[in-house]
Amino acid sequence: MRLPTLPTSTWSSYRATTRGRATRRRLSPSYVNFYVANGGIVLPAFDDPADEEARDIVARLFPRHAVVPVPTLELAKADGNVHCITQQQPAR
Repeated sequence: MRLPTLPTSTWSSYRATTRGRATRRRLSPSYVNFYVANGGIVLPAFDDPADEEARDIVARLFPRHAVVPVPTLELAKADGNVHCITQQQPAR
C-alpha cells in the first residue's frame, strides 16, 4: 500500500533564520513517519488535502487502532517528525 507523497512545489522550501540570516531549506514531510502506540496511531499532518487520504490508508492498515492526525509542519522544518521525537528511552 502506498501513502500519498506531497508535491515538491508545495513543500520545496521555506524561509528560516539561521544565525541571524534568512535561508531557504528543502522540506521532506512524510506520512510514513507515524508512531504506533497501544491502540492508536499518531499520524503526521501537513494542512494538505492529502492528509485525509493518508489517514484513510493508515486506518485500513491498522483497523484496530485509532488514527489521530497531528499537525507536524514545524517538526518537518526541524528535519524530523512524530516517530523521530518518540524514540525509546533505554531501561536503566
